[in-house]
Amino acid sequence: MIMRNYRLFFIIINIVFLNNTMIMSQNATNNLQKYVYYKQRFLSSFIAVGNGQAESIPLLIRMVKPTVNDSDQFSLGDAPINLGWYIASLATEYKNLNDNGQNTELTVKELWYALEAFNRLDFMAEDYLQSIYYNTIFKTKQS
Repeated sequence: MIMRNYRLFFIIINIVFLNNTMIMSQNATNNLQKYVYYKQRFLSSFIAVGNGQAESIPLLIRMVKPTVNDSDQFSLGDAPINLGWYIASLATEYKNLNDNGQNTELTVKELWYALEAFNRLDFMAEDYLQSIYYNTIFKTKQS
């Protein structure tokens, strides 16, 4: 019985004290470095910021072709959902930059283009869905 208690005590001490020395925690500097890296990667590879067609809408999938003659393939997927996440991350970025007294000009510009992309999608969807709706109604009534 005493031997069992010593084993249990040793296991508890090992779990509580020795394993804690091996755990790496995150810190603000590492998180900022990761954020800057992934933000630049996102801006260079997964989005084209602007007010044109298919701009400021995050890509869902991007496949880079290994040869020069092949073109890259990409998919916007469910664009409004991904665009919503993008707008939320830009709003969070704006809040963090503003709270720390840093320049928010580029974030505001990106946010404006993202909101314009949402409005553009909404406008185009209304025209597209209205044409489908009217074609469906008139075709079924004429038949």
